[in-house]
Amino acid sequence: MKKSCYILSEHFSVQMVAVDIRAQRLEKFPHDDKQFSKRIILFFDGIHYDAFKKGEVSVFTTTDDRVLQEALQVGNELNKAKQFTNTAGFTLQCQHCMKLLVGEKDAQAHAKETGHFNFQEAPQS
Repeated sequence: MKKSCYILSEHFSVQMVAVDIRAQRLEKFPHDDKQFSKRIILFFDGIHYDAFKKGEVSVFTTTDDRVLQEALQVGNELNKAKQFTNTAGFTLQCQHCMKLLVGEKDAQAHAKETGHFNFQEAPQS
């Protein structure tokens, strides 16, 4: 996914900042705040990204670090509410053979071994 953020950042000439909800940190694409004048902020929950919006505004200047702190605070609140997925430790079920697997590495190994490709997160017991 990081490569995708770099590619999209270059294509749209905008810095993309991902707030990693689980790790409670920011990742900037590109890292240099001076490369572009505009920035968008995304929340990463371990599986997908959601855009940060403040009112009707979703594109910010790269000089406004105040908005980064606000986004990080929202990320901290999402973390406390457990609004993220730990892809290394979640339980998946293969929808072909119904085998339970732990983490994306087990799922990838199972897919390579069996050719199965349809997995669903299993409910926590």
